[in-house]
Amino acid sequence: IEHRKSVARDVRHLALKCLAEIFTLHPPGFSFAPYMPCIYAVAINPRLAALSAENTQNSSVLLRLLKAWTLTPDYFAYLTAYNDAMFPTLLDLLVAPKVQPEVVALVLDVLQTFLDYSPEDALQAGLTDDPRVAADAALLARDNVQKHVSRILSHMRTCFATVPFTPAARGAAPAGQQQHHQQGAQGGALAMRQIHILSRVAEYATSQAADARALLDLLLPILRKPNAAVPERTKGHVLRMMLRFVPIVLAPAAAPPATLLPAYLDVVSACFGRLRLDSSRTTLAEIMQLLAGFSSAPALVAAAEIIRDINSLSQERLGGADFEVRLGGYARLNERLWAAPTLDSHAWAPLLHNLTFFAQDYEEMSIRSNAAYGLARFVTRLASALRDDPLAAEPETRSLGRCLTAIVLPAIRHAFNSKYEIVREEYLGVLRRAVRECGAYFDELRDLMALDSKDEEINFFYNIVHVQIHRRLRALRRFRALVNTKPIDQGAGAVDAESMDVDAEEEDSEDDAGSASDNEEIGDALAKKKPAVVEQKPKADRSSLAPLNLTSANNSSSETASPISQPNIRGLFMPLLEHWALAESAAEVNHELTHEAILTIGALGAILPWSQYSSAMRKYLAMMKKSPEMEKRLTRLVLALLDNFHYDLRQVKVDHMGRLLSKRDVVQVAAPLAPLAPLAPALVVSEDAEMAGNEQDEDEEEEAVVSKAMSADERHAERIHEGLV
Repeated sequence: IEHRKSVARDVRHLALKCLAEIFTLHPPGFSFAPYMPCIYAVAINPRLAALSAENTQNSSVLLRLLKAWTLTPDYFAYLTAYNDAMFPTLLDLLVAPKVQPEVVALVLDVLQTFLDYSPEDALQAGLTDDPRVAADAALLARDNVQKHVSRILSHMRTCFATVPFTPAARGAAPAGQQQHHQQGAQGGALAMRQIHILSRVAEYATSQAADARALLDLLLPILRKPNAAVPERTKGHVLRMMLRFVPIVLAPAAAPPATLLPAYLDVVSACFGRLRLDSSRTTLAEIMQLLAGFSSAPALVAAAEIIRDINSLSQERLGGADFEVRLGGYARLNERLWAAPTLDSHAWAPLLHNLTFFAQDYEEMSIRSNAAYGLARFVTRLASALRDDPLAAEPETRSLGRCLTAIVLPAIRHAFNSKYEIVREEYLGVLRRAVRECGAYFDELRDLMALDSKDEEINFFYNIVHVQIHRRLRALRRFRALVNTKPIDQGAGAVDAESMDVDAEEEDSEDDAGSASDNEEIGDALAKKKPAVVEQKPKADRSSLAPLNLTSANNSSSETASPISQPNIRGLFMPLLEHWALAESAAEVNHELTHEAILTIGALGAILPWSQYSSAMRKYLAMMKKSPEMEKRLTRLVLALLDNFHYDLRQVKVDHMGRLLSKRDVVQVAAPLAPLAPLAPALVVSEDAEMAGNEQDEDEEEEAVVSKAMSADERHAERIHEGLV
């Protein structure tokens, strides 16, 4: 009996396969309508109830048969005319447990065929010869989608939660990661298809506010994803759908919740800082005006008008900016509106995102400078609010402060990584204004006040971008002296930037004296000149070395009293110095500036924690292979960091070749000795055990005399240092 069942199953499977092939071939002039009731009664209806359970792992023959009915308008009616539950049951596969991407793709093919169908395209492609059949198929497809639009939106929400937005991996991947990258790329393709399908479903969801809101809730998280995961053009489609549905969702008749409008404002405001296409920014400006109209805040309406103006496009030049309108918008903001008390944080947030975006325009100086001036105006507005409310007791003052820390400061860090020096200079001016006026109120800026001064001769922010190279060199020397402070246990105190620059100013004055025309004056100047002092590279004191814990990724390397915080060193100064040390263009390379930048990066290495120090070393070593033309500078940079290696390696274990031996490696080395345990019962393997073999006795003796023989520790540290090099 079991054998007969198996044979019958094979025959049924083969019959369905042949039937699907027949429909795929689409024999001309042949109608399957007389046979469809029998096909449904025998092959479809008995399996329909279990369709979502039996067809989740791969595209079965039955699913391929259903897809074949969507290949031509002549067969559209076969999918719905003989069983009303056929189409919704097929849609239920999207949310079936453990459904595979292959099955999801097949269901999306069917749905996309109905959504994208056009009678004119069908006739032109030769899918059917009867115009009446093509028109009836379009009506049938629209009716089915309209009837099940709520089910489609609900199922697509579940699909978005399960399918990742993973961009395709670049470059060759290891063998163990190829399958993961393929799955990520497949998931990303499915996600893009879902966005396209939802954009078409949007045409059917305009009648009900609930469906429109569900669609927006489904699509808005896409706008927060990076462009590597979701292309900007896809985000443009989402924005056009949002422009269409915002009036429906926020209409008073729909009774939207109070938190809905602020949520939409946050999403749209953040998009102003990321999207670059003119079409996307124009759509964002229109959405902003809609949202401002639904709010009762006049300041938000005024901000929306300014945003519209500074994003305006010329009506005469295709894709060109309307500079007259844009500069007028900047003038209204920077001259009148910025000081208005009614311009609250909700209105400043979208404005700041626009200003941080346009301040990075390296082509148009007028746009860039006006945007940077707008950021400086906001800093002045915030400083005025903090002077009136120094404890930030008012919610509005705290909200303005969050705009600085959440929008402006991250934009400054991002701009310092820009390859355009003019962009870095603009943002450096904004940072200078923020440090001077608001540095005392924010922890992120308080440590940078040591670099600011009213005297332009010693102001770091002014001199570091000065047109005279010798003033840049002097600023770098001041900064290097500022960060090279003593450890805490040696009583490091406050550092005065002015007092540390006496030698630098004397050296510059002597250089200026050498420009006299008379040879005797030159000789006198040289005779009076002090002996040149060679700058000594800072070396770490072994008595102040902090233990290096290689088992912790977040371990701090040393307890130094640097006046500049680690986040600012990592996010502001390291990128700024790397641009001068590793300039790619020959026109940007200045050997004196490169030398000072390399020395300064090396000095920063003396206060970096191990994780950042190791990351910088690996970065520069990897760049040697990718950029051989910069090999000399990279070598000097690596050596400068190695000269400032300041980690205590006395507690780090190494093997006989000087390679690092972590706790896990200690266990792995001792594991092969397990069979010898009966012969050596005294051998104990633990996390703190010394290396096995002949070196065990030597290590025990070294630990016994560690307090008396400091030279042994030095040799041990030197051995590990050579291994690292």
